[in-house]
Formats: sequence, structure tokens, C-alpha cells
Amino acid sequence: GGDYVVLRQVGSYAQLEAALDRVLADWLPGSGYALRDVPLHYLYLDDPETVAEAALRADICVPVRRAPG
Repeated sequence: GGDYVVLRQVGSYAQLEAALDRVLADWLPGSGYALRDVPLHYLYLDDPETVAEAALRADICVPVRRAPG
């Protein structure tokens, strides 16, 4: 349960960590949200054996809560 910010990454699954870093460094500080103390997760939407690398999709689900203040 709880709130999540979801980022859709399109392209190589090897780029997921870089996309997550951008969310945490660029979006989160000014968003009015803070991280919740639960694990984030990835939803892999395509099979890399049947979908071209450039077209792979995954959702990065980051648990958040309203920041105090």
C-alpha cells in the first residue's frame, strides 16, 4: 500500500539505475515528497528475448509520502 511515483523507462534495462538516479536527484528534492522506508520495485513489461532493446519498457516504482512541512 501507499503512494508510489512511477517512471516508465524505455530502452535497455541496463539503464534502469541511471533513470532511478535521475528521479532521486532531479525530481524528488523539489517534489514535495520524501521516500518511504519500503523497497522500490521494477516492473519489467517486455521480454528482452522477443523485444528489441531500444523498445524494452519497465516501470520504476518508488515509494513516497508527502514531505513534512
